[in-house]
Amino acid sequence: MAILKASNLTLTEGQPETRLTVAVAAAAGTITVESISGFIVGKYVLFGEWGEESAEIVATHASTAPTGTTVTLAANTVRAHAIGTKVTLMDYDQVEFSRSATSGGAKSVTATVACSADNQYTSYTELTNTEAYWYFRFKDSVGTTYTSYSGEFLLAGLGANSVEQMKQDALNITNEKVSDLVTEDFLLRELNNFQREVQRSHNWSWETTTTTQTVVAGQRAYSLPTDTKQPHTPRSIVQIRLKDQYALTLLDKRGYDEQMYSLNSTTLAANVLTTDTTITLTDSSDFASSGSITIGSDDITYTANDTTTNILTVTTATIGSTHTSGDTVWQTQALDQPTHFAVWEDKWYPYPVASSTENGWSIYIDHYKNLSDLTGDTDTTEIPFYFIAQYWLAWKIEIRKGNQQQGDYWKNIYEQRLMAEIRRDKPVANFRFTLAKPIGG
Repeated sequence: MAILKASNLTLTEGQPETRLTVAVAAAAGTITVESISGFIVGKYVLFGEWGEESAEIVATHASTAPTGTTVTLAANTVRAHAIGTKVTLMDYDQVEFSRSATSGGAKSVTATVACSADNQYTSYTELTNTEAYWYFRFKDSVGTTYTSYSGEFLLAGLGANSVEQMKQDALNITNEKVSDLVTEDFLLRELNNFQREVQRSHNWSWETTTTTQTVVAGQRAYSLPTDTKQPHTPRSIVQIRLKDQYALTLLDKRGYDEQMYSLNSTTLAANVLTTDTTITLTDSSDFASSGSITIGSDDITYTANDTTTNILTVTTATIGSTHTSGDTVWQTQALDQPTHFAVWEDKWYPYPVASSTENGWSIYIDHYKNLSDLTGDTDTTEIPFYFIAQYWLAWKIEIRKGNQQQGDYWKNIYEQRLMAEIRRDKPVANFRFTLAKPIGG
């Protein structure tokens, strides 16, 4: 047996709300409220707050629009509601639970359950199906429309490192519950702030990952992996290796520029075919009036350079393969096996630029990765010491409530636990990069 749950709280966040100005008896078909702004036909209203014993959900009339201060209901109320009771508009009134045998596989609907107004969650008890992966989405039973699916979660239940469990741990230790002040959005936002703060505080061994690229002869720059933690600096790069060779040595930008000084390069302004008699460059002004250029693995001879049009007149027989607009074109550049690298502006730059000998070699970039944002209750954090998230959230909850002293109490616990984890974390390697002196210096 497993109990599956969907949080109701997202249904009312950011929705129009008002309050009763006239008490409502059980079996009432209309209600009188402070304002009908935002209230429309064919939707639903929640009387009260999620989890209150007297809370209930009733559909608004499908054709009679709210007018003045009156909202007409599609069915009579079941419970009585006092003056001042909050009334909130909702787009959905049911939860559909589905299952799949494989992660991301085809979904089969298992049950559709009416949202439980007197609970912050709508639950479903699964007794027979054994598929591992489960999902839920909210349903409008009148219009038969749906929200997008939740993230997948296991039949065994949400793990201790899930968003839902981390939020509940924090609410438990602060004796708090989700409310208009401590909203689901606030808690999720602070969990993402927790992840960012943990990552900012240290380069963690569990953040390391390896991305593979391929050497392209003559290519000057390569994009850093998209999940690199700090892509504008080399601080997130543990090492870069080519095939089975030793790791490249780090150069700062100045050292790299010194090595590249007086080496002419530009890019192709148009595609090149093996039958072409001319090649158009982006800028040929620094190139000799005649000579040779290197594009990828091709050494191409040219007899004239028109610096006004940036067109080289080439010896066709020397174009060995086609090339694409934007490819790097070199002159006076000795292509060779890279031994060094530099990093800036989301790219890494090998030095020397790889020759045809290295073309196709595998590149292994060991780096610290950036964690993906958490987006829903079923998401899980990769932080192994996820349990300290409760202290971060407790700190932020108390500050939001205006309890500075209690907030400082939880802040101190969080910071102490984080420092203990930093001391406990082992580095991924027993070396650090030191900036190399200019080659030959």
